[in-house]
Amino acid sequence: MTDTHIKINAVTPKVQYTGNGSTTVFPYTFAIFANSDMVVYLDDEIQESGYTISGAGQSAGGDVTFTNPPDDGVIVTLIRNIPIERVTDFQEGGTFRPKNINDELDRITAIEQQLAEEVSRSVKFSPTSPVSELVIADAIPNRALKWNDDASTVKSSTYDPDEVASIAETAAENAENSATSAESSANTATWYAENCKFGVSREVFSSGDWQQSDGKYKIFVADQTFIQAVYKKNASNNYEYIQNIDFIVSDSGTTIVSLSPFDGYYLQANGVRDTFTYVQTTPSDTWDIVHNLGKKPVFVFVDDNDTVIQGGVVYNSLNEMTVTFTEEISGKAYLY
Repeated sequence: MTDTHIKINAVTPKVQYTGNGSTTVFPYTFAIFANSDMVVYLDDEIQESGYTISGAGQSAGGDVTFTNPPDDGVIVTLIRNIPIERVTDFQEGGTFRPKNINDELDRITAIEQQLAEEVSRSVKFSPTSPVSELVIADAIPNRALKWNDDASTVKSSTYDPDEVASIAETAAENAENSATSAESSANTATWYAENCKFGVSREVFSSGDWQQSDGKYKIFVADQTFIQAVYKKNASNNYEYIQNIDFIVSDSGTTIVSLSPFDGYYLQANGVRDTFTYVQTTPSDTWDIVHNLGKKPVFVFVDDNDTVIQGGVVYNSLNEMTVTFTEEISGKAYLY
């Protein structure tokens, strides 16, 4: 049975599908008056051709048939878009034709459905919102929208939110790196406290006087009183530089008179470091220097008054050197 006029059913005048690369026929269940009332999208692009429409003038709708099937994953959108215009004019005293009135009312109802669908995709306030009027300020590129102080209008933000997010991400990474560094420093401090016994046992051991009575590393001053450095020595008789310190010892080299805190150097593997200080407390015309630089170093000699002095140098090895002076002198040798 042919419809005498279109019946506008209570449906949304829009339907969507996802292409699979093989399907060409896509049905719609809303009424259109003419083929031109249908708009076809593939993803976000309006299609002007490449398909046919059936079912115009039918209450139950019809089909859109593509010449080539939409690709897999492509969103197919079919939506009614009737021009908002008056197409029927009723003459005063003219013949009453119910179909013409029904068609006009159906068209108005279809347009109202169309507008309702568009409104449903807009930003709206809740029914209980006190806002009755909203003004949006002029757009500024690369800015976000935000409410003003009294929530009476929406304006652009001062900064680009993407840049702010990037800065925040960088700050978070820096904070994480700082936390990692702090944890590493804490672990190093714990290691010193547990293994070096610094400030707990100020025993001085010579190179051959290794003890392991408590199962932990002992602290000793290599070559007794003359090298300004602290080492740990393990049971395999290997040495490793730990920390440079300033200290004063008696001439006998057996009693520490004072011992200052660490001066900021850090643990370096295999006993290798960039600088080394040798202390000669007893005046002598020959200084025998043993260091751990692993090279023939550059040097500066100073006496107890910090005056630079000259001496003859013989490199015995990469880690040992002998210095001779014309008189007995006490002081320091700075090696680097």
